[in-house]
Amino acid sequence: MRHNNIVSAIEWLPEHLFTEEIVEAAVESKEIEVLSHIPGRFLTPGRIERIIAGSTESWHSFELRNIPEAYRSGAVCDYAMRKKPKNITAVPEAMVTREMAEAVIRNGRGDFDILAFIPERLWDAQLAYLALRSYIYDPYYTDSRTDAVMKTGLILGYVPVEVKTQEFYYGMLDGMKILSTVTDAVVPSRFKTAAYYRKMAEHDLSLVPARFYSYEILHAAVCSTEGKNFITDPQFFKPLSVYLDDMLADRLMEKHPYMFGELPKRFKTPERLVIAIDNSKRETNCYIDEETEQSLLTVEVCKAFIRRNGNCPEFPENVWTREFVDYCMEHGTSFRWFRQMPKKFQSSANTQAAYDYGHYHICDFAKRFITPQNSEGVLPGAQLCTCHPRTFPHGVLPTDRTAREVLRRGNHDAVAEKQP
Repeated sequence: MRHNNIVSAIEWLPEHLFTEEIVEAAVESKEIEVLSHIPGRFLTPGRIERIIAGSTESWHSFELRNIPEAYRSGAVCDYAMRKKPKNITAVPEAMVTREMAEAVIRNGRGDFDILAFIPERLWDAQLAYLALRSYIYDPYYTDSRTDAVMKTGLILGYVPVEVKTQEFYYGMLDGMKILSTVTDAVVPSRFKTAAYYRKMAEHDLSLVPARFYSYEILHAAVCSTEGKNFITDPQFFKPLSVYLDDMLADRLMEKHPYMFGELPKRFKTPERLVIAIDNSKRETNCYIDEETEQSLLTVEVCKAFIRRNGNCPEFPENVWTREFVDYCMEHGTSFRWFRQMPKKFQSSANTQAAYDYGHYHICDFAKRFITPQNSEGVLPGAQLCTCHPRTFPHGVLPTDRTAREVLRRGNHDAVAEKQP
């Protein structure tokens, strides 16, 4: 009998037809799979060891349950588990190790029943977290919330109750980063105390009942390192804002500068507006109502806008000084401020710098700074038509026909007439 056919030969062979010669041929074949088919009465510790020793390079596996329990030694069980983690169902409970349990969990995604074969003595928080990660979240999360809650509940059903402490559930939020809505759905009601909701406020304010709102809840939400916990949502921030203090208001501006407009009036100070502007990353002016909160636009606030080097609101006239213009030249290198600077502060240096940054700035030049040389750099057409033609001196001849007509007639109506 050829060894490479021995597995197929004995796989469907009735037990009563097995002989010592057939069994010995199977043992000599060095095919690990024969352990799944040799009747138990023919197996001995010696034969089992010979088969295992001769098939260490095989990628095939075998069914441990086919080996008589008396012969399932630690070495045999370890080998069986390395070949096939589902063999844990046949490993004597006393022989199940931590490594075996972890192998079952890492390879058992979708098979929840197999978790029942992990002895209670091996379960701890880390093993439970491994099960949650392997069964639900690795390699990526695809379940709906309902499915995730169901699977989480199934897994935790195998975890001994003494493991599932309040700290265990905190670990699901902080360490495992399991969805707050999923965690909240499986946390026993006895743990849903004020301390629990302070922890939840760090992750998801929407899950904190209003009756638990307090300074501590607001503090947890504002100081949280989580990227999104709904503190910026007005429906949660507004009722919590009654607990706001200066420290939390400053911290809020550092993390969420665009909430300046949501602050209660007493917290809207120029100093806090500077914090918001210095921590903003977008080019926006939606911090204040420029019609009703002009008093907030102090020199320091305006300098903060300049430092951000983006869009600027309309600065109060009294802010503009030679010193402030110098500050703009040093820090506002995008020249977003140039348009609103009073023309009396224009100089050869700052107009040339603005022109070098973008030729379109010529539209805001005082007449004395417009020359034939710099006007030649202006694009013709619609862009030139915004340049207040009455400020152009005689002798400046733009290249676009429509623009020349503007100069000839001296008013903007010509532009409208010439447009198709």
